[in-house]
Order: sequence, then structure tokens, then C-alpha cells
Amino acid sequence: MEWLRNNMNKFKKPVYEPIMMVLRVTNEKYSLHLENAIGNQELEAFVCEDQQDMNVLMNALRKDLNLHKINVVHSAPSPNDHMAFKDPNLQGVTVGKVFLDEVLSDDCPLAVRKHLCKKKHLHMIPVFDRDPGACANIRKYYVGKKRFEVSMSRYSNRTSKSVDSLESEQIKYLEINTVKDASIGELENEIEELKGQIKGHTDKIAKNSSFINRKKDEEKGLQNVIDDLEAQLNQVDAIEKKIFNLVTQIKQMKSGEDITKLKEKAVSDRIVAVKELAKANQQLLKLVAESNAKAVKFELNETLIAQIHQ
Repeated sequence: MEWLRNNMNKFKKPVYEPIMMVLRVTNEKYSLHLENAIGNQELEAFVCEDQQDMNVLMNALRKDLNLHKINVVHSAPSPNDHMAFKDPNLQGVTVGKVFLDEVLSDDCPLAVRKHLCKKKHLHMIPVFDRDPGACANIRKYYVGKKRFEVSMSRYSNRTSKSVDSLESEQIKYLEINTVKDASIGELENEIEELKGQIKGHTDKIAKNSSFINRKKDEEKGLQNVIDDLEAQLNQVDAIEKKIFNLVTQIKQMKSGEDITKLKEKAVSDRIVAVKELAKANQQLLKLVAESNAKAVKFELNETLIAQIHQ
């Protein structure tokens, strides 16, 4: 959004920030119905009144800002839109109702209103006080926190009705956009409260980032210990191979050689090799002990951090 505000001069006609930012509701009790009917993907979309502007913004989002999941739509308002997207006349229905396009505030841009009626059919989706029964030309409607959808069979004129509960759904976008009859002071207080919420989230992000960095440093130190252990194990392996070669060499010596001297040389070489092996084992045990101490410290740190977060 900051990029758009700083680059409005690149566009020929009005370009609107994501729908969730410009959409306001006249009565907050319809916010949940409106969000459910529109959907998250559409609420996050930008709206352009010019086709070329749409392409410019799309390229900027994809290439410059690396936002591949954000949509940009084209919607050009016209004088006859109010006739094209007129609420249906529900004759004979005595149940209280309101269509979702009627709960949009008057300051909703016409291009945004047209797009939502054209794609999401807000002008055809009512919210009833109670179940109205069969209603002609109505394929979706709400009663309280329930969504009803009516479908017709391809092979007959029979209809079926499905019901989904919205009890578990939470308002994500439109709650703070509800039009309220409030004083300037109340609105300023609300702004300060929202700023406080932003600061709380920012502090939590910084804290978690610091925690992650510490974990990475600890893992790096532990990896260095593991690398040292592997190096010592390689040295031990090399010494064992040397002992094996010495034994093989003894077996292959000529039979006429002085056996006593041969035994003395073999014993001497074996003593040297065993001393080297013992020294390597002592180094290995020391490194393992240091590694275990660091691992225990690592686990204690994790436990302490978990307790703090609780």
C-alpha cells in the first residue's frame, strides 16, 4: 500500500487499495456475513478503473514487490450500474431482510461496489431475521450465523438446500471498518489503542527473532563440537589401520629372519601404536564430555525459555 501511495502518478485513473481497506459496513452485525460472502482472496485484491493501470500495478506487485498471491481486478463504473445490480423483489416474503450491498457505506467507491456485485452477487444475497422458506431467484442467504445455499438438479426441477454454520468463524478484516457514530476524541482514542496493539505485535516479533538467532548460534557451536569429534574418530581409525598394516607386515616377513628381533620390533611398534590410540581416546572422551555439557545447557535454555513464554 505504501508503494501505491507513493506512485499514484503512474496511473491514469483511480486505483483503490485492497478492498478490505476501503470497505466499511453500516452495521457491524453484518460484517461476518459480508466477509464470508466475499472471501479472503477478494478482500485482499486491488481495484483499478483502467485496464492498463491494472497491468502496471500487477507487474509492480509481481516483479518489484514479489507479491504473487495478491490480485488486481479491473472494474469501471457506469451510470447504469444501479439498474444492472438491482436487488430482487421478494414478493410474499414477510421475514425481515437486508441485502449485503445495502450494508456497504455510502463512501464505498463505485468501482469496488460494482466489482463485488458483479463477481460476488452481493445484491442477490439477503440476510433474514429467520428462515423465509422457499424464495424465488435466491440461491444464497444467511439467517443468524448460518449460511444457506440452494441448488437445482440438472435433470429435474427439484432443488436441494445445504446449511453451513459460521459459529467458528471470526471477523478478520471488516470489524475495525464499521461505520460508527463516534466523536473525534473517541476515534482518536481508538487509533491510539490500535497503535498500542501494533507495538505489542512488533515487540513480540522482535523477541521471537532474537530467540531464533540465539538458537542458531547455539546450534552452530554444537555443530563445531560434532565436527571435532568426527575428526578425532578419523584419527583413531587411521591408527587402527596402521596397527593392522604392522601385523600384516610381520606375517609376510621372511622365515629366515631373527624371530626374537622380529618379536621385539613388533612389540615395540605395538606399544607405540597403543600409546597413540590411548591419547586419541582421551581427547575423544574430553570432547564428548564437553559436547554433553553444552547439550545439557542447550536443553536447560530451551526449558527456561518455554517457562518464560508460558
